[in-house]
Amino acid sequence: MSMRRENIEEQAMRLRSYVSEAVCAATGVTLPMTQTLDQMVRAAAKAGVVLSISTETQMHAIEMLSNQLRLLEICLQAERDQLKSELAGLRTGYEAYESVNKGLKAEVEALRKEREGMALVPVTPSEGLLMSMAIRNDHALGCPGYYDQKLLGRTNNGVSHARMVECAIAEMRKLHEEVVGAGFYSPKRESDYAAMGKGD
Repeated sequence: MSMRRENIEEQAMRLRSYVSEAVCAATGVTLPMTQTLDQMVRAAAKAGVVLSISTETQMHAIEMLSNQLRLLEICLQAERDQLKSELAGLRTGYEAYESVNKGLKAEVEALRKEREGMALVPVTPSEGLLMSMAIRNDHALGCPGYYDQKLLGRTNNGVSHARMVECAIAEMRKLHEEVVGAGFYSPKRESDYAAMGKGD
C-alpha cells in the first residue's frame, strides 16, 4: 500500500514540476509546489501558457490521480479502522485475561490459607498405609505370627495372627474414612463432636 501511494505521489509531483517549469519559462513566475496539480494547470492557463499536453489529457491525468488518491485514502481508512478494531479486541482480551488471572490468584491464596496446618492424604488408602496405621495402634501386628504363639493363644481367645491383622486393617479403614470426610465426621458437625468429647 505504501509503495502504491509513493508511486501516485511521484506521478503527481512530476506533473506539478512540469507545469511549474513551463509557467516559469514563459512568465518568470515560479508556482509554489504546495499547490495542487489542478491549481497549477489553471494558473498556467490564466497566464496564457500553452502546455505541450492537451487540456483534456491534463484533466484526465488529474482526475485519474485524484481518484486513485481517494481510493487510497479509503483503503487506508479501512485498514486503520481494522487495526483499531483488532487493537480494541486485544485490549479487551488482555483485560479479560487479567481479570481471570486475578480471580485465580485470589482462589489459590484462599485455598493456601485454608490448607495451612493441613496435610494431603489419599482418599483411597493403600494397603501399606492401612498396615502402617494398624501397627501404629498395635506394634505386635508388625511381628509376623506374634499372636499365633501358644503363650498368647489363651489371652487372645485363639484368634490367629492373620485374623488379628485383618480386623485391625478394617478398623484402620474406618478411621481413614473419618479423616478424609467419608465417615460420620464433617466440618459442620465439629462443635457437636467436640462437645461429646468433653462429655457435655
